[in-house]
Amino acid sequence: MAPFPLDKAELVSLFVESVLAGIFAVLFVTTIYVLLQRRSNGRLNKPMFIAAIAMFVIVQLHVSFNFARMVDAFITYRDNNGTIAYLGDQPRAKNMVKSTLLNIQISLGDSLLAYRCWIVWRSWKIVALPATLAVGSVVTGVGVLVGLHNLGSGGAVFRVDLSHWIYGELIVTFLNNVICTALIAYKIYSVERRAHSRVEGRSLVPLIRILAESGALAAAASMTTLICYAAGSNSQIIVLDSMAPISAIAFTLIIVRAGLVSTFESSTGPSGRHHPISRGADHTTATAVSRNNYPLQPVAVQITRVQHTDTGSMDKIESHSPSSTYGESFLPNASGKDSHKWNSDLDD
Repeated sequence: MAPFPLDKAELVSLFVESVLAGIFAVLFVTTIYVLLQRRSNGRLNKPMFIAAIAMFVIVQLHVSFNFARMVDAFITYRDNNGTIAYLGDQPRAKNMVKSTLLNIQISLGDSLLAYRCWIVWRSWKIVALPATLAVGSVVTGVGVLVGLHNLGSGGAVFRVDLSHWIYGELIVTFLNNVICTALIAYKIYSVERRAHSRVEGRSLVPLIRILAESGALAAAASMTTLICYAAGSNSQIIVLDSMAPISAIAFTLIIVRAGLVSTFESSTGPSGRHHPISRGADHTTATAVSRNNYPLQPVAVQITRVQHTDTGSMDKIESHSPSSTYGESFLPNASGKDSHKWNSDLDD
């Protein structure tokens, strides 16, 4: 197989990254809209709001520096094989800035995964491994940058002393995505299973699918980069540079899709559906009434709120009768709060 030329790999990388950055830009706008919509309910999560903005800025800067490098390589230094020499000069300022932005994005994505895992589990014993992997992502990222800076002009990125750090960062990122996604999905599944016999309402299964697909996207990117790098192919540049927008896409996809699921269920739930919530002798039925049938008359709805601890036991059953045109079904939350917090915690 003919080797993949460095200049060709860099051009393809810029094109692919630009397309992915455009996709992320659309998701970013939608993410901000979803988060601000939750703010009207007093549930804006500032860490996730700031993280989304930070990821957007990093992606735009990464694409910009990548484009500036291409201008320098193919126009300013195009004579006397200067293009290849420029692109291979890793310690050069613009090359180092691009690599730094990429490593910051990867470390930020891994840290946010560990944070989401903490939000769902609220247990340091469970989150210890994801947190350790997130720290490992930062450490290996710094090691990669130091190694690139010490390469010298014309140094090969496949050198053994540098490859150890690159392998470490890619493996840590892959493991963090797989482990965090599995832990969060298992927690949601366990809550869904415990609540199935007690509560009839919105299913949490779509959230598991959303998490699995987003986690698989980021994990596939890191594994593909690892394989290409291990093969000594310049094609690893294409996937590696794409990891900046892919990490951001995986992050925002969870927020956007969870928000869409919540919006869809809110819009379809009231149309004549019944949401009984029962436990032993205490049985209350919350009936959702359609606006089409009763457009001008608010209906008093009896709502029972069931709270669960992590062990699945109910600490308290509290009933009240607000006046509303909609019946609102609550799903159990692992932290003992109302289940509408699930979507908030995941997209938060």
